[in-house]
Amino acid sequence: MSPAPARGLRADHAKLQEAFTGLVRDALAGAGHAAADPRRAARTLLALADGLTTHVPVGHLSPREAYAVLHGHLAGLWGLPEPSAGA
Repeated sequence: MSPAPARGLRADHAKLQEAFTGLVRDALAGAGHAAADPRRAARTLLALADGLTTHVPVGHLSPREAYAVLHGHLAGLWGLPEPSAGA
């Protein structure tokens, strides 16, 4: 990728990561998990979402399966039981 578009993508991703970090920080604090690392959780969440956007179009996962993966990860962040496999 040429340098100019790469700079733009890095800047946009950094803004998205900061927004997710704030959202995760607020959500974790509200759920009583303030000791968790919100930056790491945001990075993990973004990486998971990026991966799922690849797995669904090529048929590795159905949209429902991808939703269940994402929902399970978020439930784990908040210390909630994972949804059933059929969810």
